[in-house]
Formats: sequence, structure tokens, C-alpha cells
Amino acid sequence: MRHRYGIGVAVVSAGWLFLGLFHRSPGVLLFDYAWIAYNLLPLPLSRSGIVEAIRWQATVHSPSVARPARAVLWWLGTALFGCDPLGYYVVNALTLGAAVWAIWQLAATLTGSASRAIIVALCVAVTYATVFPLLFFGYAQPALFAYLGLGAWFHVEASQSARRWPLRSAAVGLVVLAVLMHETYLAYTLVPLFYALVVLRDRSAAARAAIFLAILPVYAVSRALLTAAGSPSLFSVVLSTARDSPGTLVENTGRVAFGILTGGLPLDPLRALPWLPEFGRMREIMLRPVGIATMALVLVPAVGLVTLALTGRPPDPMARRRIIFYLLWLAAGSLPLMLPVGTSEAVHLVGALPAVFLLWSEAFGSKTGRAALAAAWLLLGAWTTAQLGARWILFHRDVPAMSRAVKALHRVFLDAQRSGMRAAVVFQPIQIGGHYGMLPTLPALYPDAPGGCVRGDRAAGCLVEPVWIWSTLRPAPILPPACRTADRLRIGPIDAAAERELEGSARMLSHSTVSLTKDVPPTLVGMCSLQARDEIRHDGARYRIYRLDAAPDVRWYRFTLDGARVLEPVERCAAEP
Repeated sequence: MRHRYGIGVAVVSAGWLFLGLFHRSPGVLLFDYAWIAYNLLPLPLSRSGIVEAIRWQATVHSPSVARPARAVLWWLGTALFGCDPLGYYVVNALTLGAAVWAIWQLAATLTGSASRAIIVALCVAVTYATVFPLLFFGYAQPALFAYLGLGAWFHVEASQSARRWPLRSAAVGLVVLAVLMHETYLAYTLVPLFYALVVLRDRSAAARAAIFLAILPVYAVSRALLTAAGSPSLFSVVLSTARDSPGTLVENTGRVAFGILTGGLPLDPLRALPWLPEFGRMREIMLRPVGIATMALVLVPAVGLVTLALTGRPPDPMARRRIIFYLLWLAAGSLPLMLPVGTSEAVHLVGALPAVFLLWSEAFGSKTGRAALAAAWLLLGAWTTAQLGARWILFHRDVPAMSRAVKALHRVFLDAQRSGMRAAVVFQPIQIGGHYGMLPTLPALYPDAPGGCVRGDRAAGCLVEPVWIWSTLRPAPILPPACRTADRLRIGPIDAAAERELEGSARMLSHSTVSLTKDVPPTLVGMCSLQARDEIRHDGARYRIYRLDAAPDVRWYRFTLDGARVLEPVERCAAEP
């Protein structure tokens, strides 16, 4: 017992060290958390504040799903940390490190091996799927609760103690909390039943595990009571998508399958690799030979580990039962994500991926031959290297660059709001890197003093020609000069490289999931309202001319990748082209 306790302390300490030393705090609120904070900051620290936070989540933020426990977590986090990204990041890192420990405990119970459980915990820590829980407040917490709940239940069942209902009740309560934070953990209502029927083969254990099924109607009732009136049912969404957009079903299936087969590495970061074409949509890259070769190379370690787990050891009845259990767990956690009722991102596989890693751990069993064991370690090393490489690019290249750009935007917008002016920014990057879903939502909420916020009634500025800097692994794009007159903004001369950047960005940002370039509420930063855009040539050079409303209260800025300043004032044109 002391030996296992010591290993547990080492696992959680190593997890926290890895998360704290290998990664960097983003320095800004990424994704849509700034929008969440904007709406929840005014709520009082009272029961009415909690009720309003739950109502807002279920009717405005994500009106087709009910996540009341996560809404309460957001309300509490916003009250504690306000606009301070470091506070959220520290809590996320501590929670994710604890989740690594929880999955180690769970895996040690299932495999009967503390050393193989370390492999499972290592995989959970380094998989790219856990970067989102580290960056976004509200994803690491349900994972921790779900892992703790399952681990406690498995421990009680494996100990063959029939009268330990306090711990069983706590296990059920933790899974309920995870489900009410995110519906993907509904799969965990089936996992204890699979364990009882397949691994334990115990009818009384199955009868006890059936209590988890009561969570399903609890969620259904909460969804019916909390979500917006008239929200379509999940069944109707599936039918309408299959009829009107069958390609979405294919894409969802492909994304989920790829995320599983790579152990949590999604397709999106791969498209920023320097040997793949810029501004390529996933469907286009998948049809190119170089894209197919890249995806096949990434799949080799994970597929190899699965093959060794299934064939690299003599037949073992208990191992076969565990493998069947892992596959059922994986199916319950991943198959619903293939349906068009939500997003198919790898982050939502955090509940299913432990089953993948447990399956891999069978390749490291005591009966595995030396050659197979050596191959398994080599494949695990290759997989870990790929995952760490992707995480390093994100946390040391892409996120710092994005944070620098967002902080500069906050400064000029805050200054404009305090001066009663408005700021217009040309070439502001709203995405850096190939990571789908990382476009930050920018409301009228600007960090001021540490942890403090300045909240406005409307955004203090707008954007012109926003860009997507495709990859920080390539040379930085050269953006064309910009100048202005009393009623016009002139961009140019535009060479071929600048044209590729502007046109590629416009193409990617026209996707239906990008809200920034669509009509947005006045509290969110959107596109500047311009009268017209003309293309002209002068002395063989191309220019874009925007006709502006004569607004003396507008300050113009241009994003630049040169020098120390990120945003520089747009000067008046020296001469007309």
C-alpha cells in the first residue's frame, strides 16, 4: 500500500511538473471564454446569479445542450479571476494534473499493474487532446470528476466488498457532476455496466452498475427544462443533416476516427506543416499524395501499438476480456461524436481516449515477448515525440504569437474606449496556426489592472482585412503597406505573396463556423462597415481602395510583424496612386 501511495505521489507530481514547465500560460482568454466572462461578470454572488448563469448557458451560449454544473463553474471562476488568464490557467493545470493521477489509479485497478498504469497516465498527460482542457476553463474539471468516479467504482468492485455504498454513492455523484458539465460523459453511464458484464462476469455487480443508467433521465430532464424553447431534438438534427448535408456526416466520422487512431492528435495541426499547401481545407489535403503520406506516418505508432496489444502475447482469457471492455468503452465514448449533434474535435475524445491507452498498455504485459516489447517501447516513443512536438509548436510558437496580437488589440481598444474614440485595425490576425476552433472571441472586455476588467457596452473598434497566419513554422507573411486619406483607405502595392496571404485568409475565414466575419452583436468585435472596395493598378502595381465614411473619431492601425510594435498607426497617404 505504501509503495502504491508513493507511486501515486510521484505520478501527480510529475504531471504537475510537466504541465507547469513544458507549457506556457497563454496570457489572454482564448476561444470564447472572454465572451463568457463578459456576460457573467455582472452577475451577483448570490443564488440569483447562479440561476442566471445556468439560464444563459442553456439558452444563449449553447442553446441545444444543458451544462448547468459547468455554468456554475464559469460563474464562480469569473467571480474569482475576472479577466486574469493566469488564474484560470493555474486551476486548469492543477486539475489536469490531478486527472492524470486519477486515471493512473483507475488503470492500476483495471490492469493490476502500477507500472502499466503509469504508461496510461503518461499518454493522458501528453496527448494533444488535453491541450484544450489546459487552455479553456471548464474542460479539465469534468474529466477529473469522471475519472475519479469510475476509478472509485472499479476499486470497490474489484475489492469484492458488497457493503461499501458510501464510496459507490460518491462515484455515482462524481459521474453525475461530469455529465452536467459536458454531455460527452454520458458514455460513462454505460462503462461500469460493461465492466461488470465483460470483465467481472458478475450479475450482482451488473445490477449494482445499473444505477448509473439513472443518470440518463436526469440529464434528459435537465435538458428539457433548461434549454431554449423550440430547440430541435438530437434525433431531428441527425436526420436533417443526413438529408441536407451528408458530407458533414462523413467529415465528422473521419475526424473522430483519425483522433482515435492517432491517440488524440487531430487533423488540423497537421495542415500547418511546412510541406503541405497553405490555406488548404482538410478535404483537399486528404486527397493529395503528400497529405495521405503525412497522415499515414502519424498513424503508424498508434496502429502498431494496437496490433501488438492484440497479437503480441500468448492467449490470456482475462486480457481478452479487458480488451473487449476497452473496445466497448471506446465505442460508447466515440461513436456519438460522429453524429452531427456537436463538434467532432479531439478534445471531446478525452472521455474515450483512456480506453485507447488502456488497450495500448496490453502490449506491455509481462507475457509479451522481448521483440514485441521492444517494438512497443519504440512505437510509444515515436507517438510521444509526435504529441510533444505538436504541443510545443502550439504553446511555444502559435499561442504566444496569438496572445501578443490580442494584447495589442486590447490596448488600442481600451485606449479608444477611454478617449471616446473607435479603433479600426487592418490585418489583425484572428488565427495563427492550423488549429481549428482556436479563433478567439473578442467582446468589449479589456484587461486593465492585474485581474481587472474594463467592460463596455459595445466593441471599441472593428477590423479590416483580418488575416490567418497559417503557420509559425514558415517564414512570416509579408503584409502590404496601408495608408489613408480623409475618405479612403489604400492597401498596396500588393505583390504575389501578399495576394496569397489575403486571398487565402479570406477563403478560410469565410467558413460558416467563423463568426467574426459574419454579422455579430455590437458587444463583439466584427468587421468594419465600409462603403465599397475597389481594385486599381498604378505603375504596374495593384492596390485595394476602401471608401470610408468620414468619421473623425476613428483611429486607424495596421498590424505588423516587423519591429517591436505589433500595431502601428496608419499614416496619411503621401500621394494618390
